[in-house]
Amino acid sequence: MIAGYDVDANAECHALMLENPDHAAVVGFKVLGRYVRKIIELNQCGPWRIQADRIGELNKHLWGLVEIVGRRAILSHRNASEVR
Repeated sequence: MIAGYDVDANAECHALMLENPDHAAVVGFKVLGRYVRKIIELNQCGPWRIQADRIGELNKHLWGLVEIVGRRAILSHRNASEVR
């Protein structure tokens, strides 16, 4: 899933990840708009879901660093999740 978020809003970032137990991390990245338009429909409000086979195409057009801004740590000894 691709969704826009405010990098300065930690609560919003964590909420994106916690809304689904299958989400493992939130990453930040940049892609020039002309390439993203070929993969997702920017005229629709996100979040946008993309098929796994399209990720390679998206990766070709990444610009700059990919940053992990939040991740879910599974604590097996307590069977609980926490966000870092």
